[in-house]
Amino acid sequence: MTEQPTGFKVLMERLRDGCPQAARELFDRYGGHVRRVVRRKLSERLRSQYDSTDFAQAVWASFFTTRGHYDFTTPDALVAFLAGMAFNKVAEAYRNRVLTAKRDPRREQPLTTLEGDTAVPADRRQPTPSQLAVANEEWERLIRDQPVQYRTALLMLRQGYTQAEAAAHVGLDPRQIRRLLDKLLRDPPCHE
Repeated sequence: MTEQPTGFKVLMERLRDGCPQAARELFDRYGGHVRRVVRRKLSERLRSQYDSTDFAQAVWASFFTTRGHYDFTTPDALVAFLAGMAFNKVAEAYRNRVLTAKRDPRREQPLTTLEGDTAVPADRRQPTPSQLAVANEEWERLIRDQPVQYRTALLMLRQGYTQAEAAAHVGLDPRQIRRLLDKLLRDPPCHE
């Protein structure tokens, strides 16, 4: 460290006295050390669940809540302490998140909701009444300007008929139904 011990000592005294500018100055001077340790120690398995700033903030929160209990005489002693705290925070998260079966990410399942006595996966839940209303309005807008044959075929498709069945019922070629669907998907009618 290039900082003079006397300047550091004054900074630590101001910090102990509760000076917010001293806390900010300490963070500005030594925050980079904390981030470097966290980034170096953060494993790939934790990167999808945590950001390095999460750990850096935890280190500083712990430091500022317990700062009266420590007496650092040199900047190197402070940096070593902060680096140790950062290492411990990351190691603790790794132990809790990766090494325990309870929180093993490989055991994670999609969210489900209970309907009756059974759990239903999120992708099979029933739509809400407002979602149904919006979908019905969109459907009406979609078929409003279509010819009667196309409208009938689209209604049959919505009821679960195949394209071939709908085409045969209204007297169209199945390719016409496919082209209609492609056109509606590619160029949906504009909202008014």
